[in-house]
Order: sequence, then structure tokens, then C-alpha cells
Amino acid sequence: MKISIWYFSGTGNTWYAAEEIAKALRIRSADTEIYSIEQCNADQVEHSIASSDVIGFGYPIYGSDLPLIMKEFLLSLPHRKSPVPVFLFCTQWIFSGDGTWAATEFLPPGYEVGWSRHFRMPNNICISLIRLPFTNDSEKIQKKVEKRIPSFQRFAEHIIENKPTRHGFTYGSTFLGLMQRSPFRRLYERLRDDIAADPSRCTRCGICIEICPASNLTFDDTGSVNTRGTCILCVRCYNFCPHQAITYMGRPHILSRGIPYRGPSGYNPAEHGRKIK
Repeated sequence: MKISIWYFSGTGNTWYAAEEIAKALRIRSADTEIYSIEQCNADQVEHSIASSDVIGFGYPIYGSDLPLIMKEFLLSLPHRKSPVPVFLFCTQWIFSGDGTWAATEFLPPGYEVGWSRHFRMPNNICISLIRLPFTNDSEKIQKKVEKRIPSFQRFAEHIIENKPTRHGFTYGSTFLGLMQRSPFRRLYERLRDDIAADPSRCTRCGICIEICPASNLTFDDTGSVNTRGTCILCVRCYNFCPHQAITYMGRPHILSRGIPYRGPSGYNPAEHGRKIK
């Protein structure tokens, strides 16, 4: 059995889930490859999709919805001549309702969902506008994500043993998802140009520009960071700026809260998130 897993991860949670699911599948003798959707071109995607017996898609949840970059990726998938089994997984903080079912709106015909699962992971939203509790302690983060490993392994077992299990596909889940997704989609375009850089903190290192998955950030003629209004709300630039210079809705990071969330051990957005041009 050949399995390919395609994921997008803003700050590392979905990357960790994808890696652990792939590891569990390989232990069960499945030939499993894992890909960041930011790092593959159309020819690579088409070749891998065409040769896979089972395909997985993973993403973080924003307002009970998929990141725009994942929506666009799913819509661009090559059509299969014969149906292919698919598994979906999403990472969330508390709940998303129907976070995996939401992906079916964007899957082309021929991609048949047999398994889906929601995984609760540490909160990565650290913006000052919304003061949600988070931890930046690497040991605490690692303990939290490692608690999910048995869930990743059970999910892999269901796939290998062909035991269909679809979380988030009930009417109740859809109702809960729409409570968040409907207002989120109405507000989405208004939220896409709220990232900026505080010139008093910014050192023009360019890290935010390098790691942005949406090419939203650029240097202007004076060397200041400008935005293009194409933000996808992944908060990668906010969380990984080494000087906490990124602002959201004009509000800088509150330094007394410590550095923002920077994902599970091993996640480096410059390695796992940078798009190949």
C-alpha cells in the first residue's frame, strides 16, 4: 500500500501530527511519503497523487474553516480516473465541530473520505488583541503534543485495517462548525490586511518575509516591511519573529507574556514551510 500525506502547518502543530501519523503507518508496513503543500510543484503533486493507493490531507483549523492555502491546493488536485480512498485530519485548540468535513467542499470528484479525525493541540494564537492562554515552554509543549501520539497511532491503525471512522461528519458537528465558520467567512477578507511590523522593534532581518506562505510581506524602497493584503491568518510571522516586531490590528506583542508559541520540537518554518519558487 502506497500512502501520501499532504499537509499545511502554520506554526508546527499539523506538521507534528502528519509526521507522527506517517511514522505509525510506516511501522505497519505502509509505504508512506509526507509532503508540505508549500514545497511541491504541480508536476510532483500530480505524479504522487496518481501513484498513491490512499491519500491524506492535514491542516490547522481557523474559525472552523480550512486555511485558504489548503482550499486552493485541494481545488487544484488532479482528477482521478478511479476513486481513491482519502483520510482527513485537522489540528485544533478546543473544538471545530466539523473541521474535517469542511474539506469535502473543496475536494474534486473521485476523492472519497473514509477516515477523518480532529486532534487537540496546544494553542498557537498569541496575538495581543485576543489574550488566550498559551505556553512557550518547550518542555510543556512537547509533553502536550506527545500525549496525542496514541491518538495518531489509533488513527493509522484504522486506515491500515480499513476501519472507516469519520469524526466531524454528523449533523451536530455541522451545526457547531457553522456557528464559527459562517461569521468567520464573512469577516475573512477584512482580516487579511491587519498584519504589520513595528518599526521600533523591526531589525529588517527578513525572516517574516522568508517564511510567509502567502507572500504577504515585502520590503519597500526604504527597507521597511510592507504588506500586500494576502495574509491567510496563519500567525507564522507573528510567532516566529525573533524580536516580536509583528503587530496585529496595530497591536504589538505584549513582551511581558514572553515569546509567542513556536511549535513542537523540530519545527522550523524556514525548512518545512518555505515555498519552492
